[in-house]
Amino acid sequence: MTKDRSIFENRFLRKLHSRNVDKIIGFLENKGNVGYCDDCLSTELGITPRQQVNQICRRLQNEGRIIRERGICAICMRHKILNFLVNKPKKIKISQQALGTMSLTDEEEWIREAVSKFLGIRLMKEKLWIFGKEKEFDLVNIDARIVGDIKSYRYSGDMPSAEFSALCEYVWLMEKLEESSGSKWRKIIVGSGNVEIYERYARKYHPWLGDVEIYFINDKGKIKKIRDAIKLYI
Repeated sequence: MTKDRSIFENRFLRKLHSRNVDKIIGFLENKGNVGYCDDCLSTELGITPRQQVNQICRRLQNEGRIIRERGICAICMRHKILNFLVNKPKKIKISQQALGTMSLTDEEEWIREAVSKFLGIRLMKEKLWIFGKEKEFDLVNIDARIVGDIKSYRYSGDMPSAEFSALCEYVWLMEKLEESSGSKWRKIIVGSGNVEIYERYARKYHPWLGDVEIYFINDKGKIKKIRDAIKLYI
């Protein structure tokens, strides 16, 4: 009797596992291959405990049916390990309302992920030494000699003096990094919020910005170049 009950339970668990696998694959197919974290899949599909989703997704990854990589979850907007179908992931479009609910840390991670894909190279938040002092930058790839920072300004007044001052400070710091390291770096600023601030800054200081590149990312994740060493793009 005990043996029969054990066999029945094992069959039930296998069927339940199979249904949960189908739920996860079906959900990812229906959602257009945008990435979702384990926690949100557990909540959306009613699969508990959450560890079961993690186990299933890791097994699906080993079988080559899904991809697991870090990014911004389409539901909770947090930077986590996400689950995609094997097809190439689509970029997540985030509404202005959703972007407004993100913390500064989450927004920074989202922008860093988008810029990494745009430039085709992985960028990280890193501390770099400048003449014996450490300074943290938001966009760094030491091997490729790329350094940059993310700014989020929404000021809409006549003269954004404080914002201009902060931008000038980071341009100066990146130039000092080159002096300190004795090597050339690709220097970039990526802005979000009010595009006019970055366009006005680029126009005003263009002759003195050298080879600093300035980009703007909108709330849908679209990136445009504002200026580089050659010209203004506005």
